[in-house]
Amino acid sequence: MKKQKKKQLTEEEKLLSKKIRESKIDEISQWIITQADSLIEDRFTDENLDKEILKRFLLENDDPTQLIKYVYQGKKVYKPKFKMEFYRQIYRLNNWRTDGRKLYDRPGIVGKWTVQIIYSRFPKGVFRILRELNRPLNGVRVYKYFQWLTFVGEEDLKTYIDEAVNLMEISDNWNDFMKKFQNKFSGYYQIGLFDL
Repeated sequence: MKKQKKKQLTEEEKLLSKKIRESKIDEISQWIITQADSLIEDRFTDENLDKEILKRFLLENDDPTQLIKYVYQGKKVYKPKFKMEFYRQIYRLNNWRTDGRKLYDRPGIVGKWTVQIIYSRFPKGVFRILRELNRPLNGVRVYKYFQWLTFVGEEDLKTYIDEAVNLMEISDNWNDFMKKFQNKFSGYYQIGLFDL
């Protein structure tokens, strides 16, 4: 029996062979993704998107038990959780008027402060997932972050609000409150240039 010699491929033939293999791999990968996606019905519904966000968080987070402990699997019906005293104190500390609807129509900075004072105190990663679940629609958040909190999360939220209000009541102005708040809860607060 004669041994057949292996044909030596030219550089051009090698390059062509490589391109064919790569294109087949790309086609196969795309087919697998398409087939997997087709198995998911209504994959872009709010419920399925929420589940995908939760799965991603569980895969990325060091301690997924925090998510299960604090974040509810679905959005709850709105019931106010922040007492008006929280906002009255913010207005008092900043020397803002509280007449009429001013207390209800708050400036955007109040929302940022609420995140800084209240939501940042939750365990690492919890606020990140709350923010993912409550994405803005046309630039406005339609829901409140606390609508996704579990009972444990709601209890902690109440505690954080009460502690903030207690500190506000014994503070003279916003900077005084923020210094006391940061000292008590070991954070960092930079005073304004003219507040020295």
